[in-house]
Amino acid sequence: MSTDLATRETGLPVVYDSDRLALIKQTILPDASDSDLAVFADVCSRTGLDPFSRQIYGRMEFDPATRGKRLLIMVGIDGWRVAAQRAQAKHGIKGHMLGPEWCGEDGHWREVWLKSTPPHAARVGWEYGTDVTWATVLYREFVRLTKDGAPTAIWREKPAHMLSVRAESHLHRKMFPQDLARLEIDEDQPSPTVLDMGAPADSDY
Repeated sequence: MSTDLATRETGLPVVYDSDRLALIKQTILPDASDSDLAVFADVCSRTGLDPFSRQIYGRMEFDPATRGKRLLIMVGIDGWRVAAQRAQAKHGIKGHMLGPEWCGEDGHWREVWLKSTPPHAARVGWEYGTDVTWATVLYREFVRLTKDGAPTAIWREKPAHMLSVRAESHLHRKMFPQDLARLEIDEDQPSPTVLDMGAPADSDY
C-alpha cells in the first residue's frame, strides 16, 4: 500500500509506502483506522503540506452524533505560511508583512497587547509598494469554545496570539484566493465533521 504525501521543501508529491503510513499512525494518528489514514494522506498530498513538520495536523475527536470517533484535519499556521510562500513565488509578489496589531473596544490599534483581557480584534497586513492589504478578525467571531461555552485552554492562555494567527491565515487567503481556496474550511464551526482541509490548529504556538 502506498500513497502520495508532500515534501516539506517543494510541496511536490512523493510516494510513501506502508512503513511511512505506519509511522503516521504511530506518531500522529494512533487511534485512526486504515480509512482515516488514507483520508489524511490524501489531504496531505492534495494540499502539498507535510504532517511531520507541523504544517498539517490530524486528530480523532468524539462525535456526539455517532457516539464514536471522527477524523479532524487542520492546517497549522506553518502550513498557511508555506502555502502563501509558494503562491508568492508563483506570482512573483514582493513585499513584507505588517503587524500583527490588536485593538480593544476603543478601536485604537496597538503593536503589543498588554491587557489581561482578550483583545476585541487583531489585524495583519501585507505592504507592497504603496499598497497595503489588511486582514482583520474579531475575537467574538473566532474564539474557540468548549461545549460549556468557555474559551478553550489555549484561547484562555494566549488570546492575543491565537487571534493574530487567525488574522494571518485570513491575510494569506485574501491575497491568494485561487491558490489557497483548497484550504478554505473553517475549523471553528460548532460541530466540525471530517474535514478535507482545515484552518489553523489550536495547537500552534
